[in-house]
Amino acid sequence: MVTIRGHTSRRRRKRRARHAFASTGDMMADVAFAVQHPAPAPVPGPVKEAPQEAKSVAIEVVPAFAAEIVAPEPPWAAGARRVMQSFLLRFDGTTLRGYRSDLAILAVHLGLADPASERAPDQAAIAAGHAVVELLRGGRGSANERVAAWKADMKRAGLKERTVNRRLATVRSMLRVARQLEVIDWTLDVPGFRVEIASDREGPTEEWIARIVVALDEEEGPEAVRDRAVFRLLRCGLRRGELSSRDLEHVRFDRSTITIRGKQRTQDENVTLPAAELEALRAWLEIRGREPGALFVRLHSGKRMTGHDIWKMTRARGKQVFGDEEKLAPVRPHGLRHNAAARGLDLTGGNTAGVASMLRHRDIRVVQTYDDRRQDRGGAVAELLSDDLNKQVAAIKAEKAKTK
Repeated sequence: MVTIRGHTSRRRRKRRARHAFASTGDMMADVAFAVQHPAPAPVPGPVKEAPQEAKSVAIEVVPAFAAEIVAPEPPWAAGARRVMQSFLLRFDGTTLRGYRSDLAILAVHLGLADPASERAPDQAAIAAGHAVVELLRGGRGSANERVAAWKADMKRAGLKERTVNRRLATVRSMLRVARQLEVIDWTLDVPGFRVEIASDREGPTEEWIARIVVALDEEEGPEAVRDRAVFRLLRCGLRRGELSSRDLEHVRFDRSTITIRGKQRTQDENVTLPAAELEALRAWLEIRGREPGALFVRLHSGKRMTGHDIWKMTRARGKQVFGDEEKLAPVRPHGLRHNAAARGLDLTGGNTAGVASMLRHRDIRVVQTYDDRRQDRGGAVAELLSDDLNKQVAAIKAEKAKTK
């Protein structure tokens, strides 16, 4: 039986929850930013004391969302605070960290933060606040000019177009919130890059996945039992973040379901699990035990497996079975999800609605991209054109042969 760490009294859990909310880790609980007016400081930081004649403004957002203003507050400062609260509190987990990091990177580009700030959660929150204030304060023309320069700088740095587009989308989303709150009456006009659909949306082949499952079935030990359950659930289209956040209470064997909190969703939903996956879960729980807590844990510490732990596990299992050949088609959690979509469409004859329901995609057009690649409609047209050309070439050659 695996010892599950972190199960304490209700009072201690509440105290830890308050501490986590007050931290600047995954929650926007302590966003602090200072802005020099009218020119930004190269290395900003919270302003604790300011003389009466100073033009600095310090805004500190605490868990109770109280604000401490040192020196007279410009009209855009209160709006910036409202935007930061409303924008970041809409997200959690990986999405929150990603958006906060994007805004911190913008602050670094604007010269408002140190480059190392984007890697530390607390410093990233402060830097993100600087970026928000600077864009709101400058107005439409200044914001478009600065973001356009940022876009060009990222392109020169060799970043992928999808990465640039994601960061621009973060800024647009933040400014959309500002407009909804009537802090501004304009929008960002900087377009993203036009990108094509990713070339690899299939993931590893069915044979590769089956060979990994066979290796896990043949291997003995608690780690293999745990990894087999995780691997099978990933193959059902679940995301690694969805699995890492689940507790034992989210599994209902009597209903053959697991309760999942989907990406950017605010409510849980029940996902039906096949019999083989339920059996793999039962085998893992025989080792883990039935104590409340994280569904999948690290064997050496009993702590919850993170999404990165699951990613490392899938890559390691792929390398274990295929060795250097695994580099040709890396086995990763989202690749298993890609394969589930493509193979599901094959087995159902192109039932995009059913596959979209399994993957919990809000937009069925996402699944249709898998269907288009599965059927290779473009390739079929190319084959017809090639056959037509070959017929014409053959006819011309035959005509020439007759004249000789």
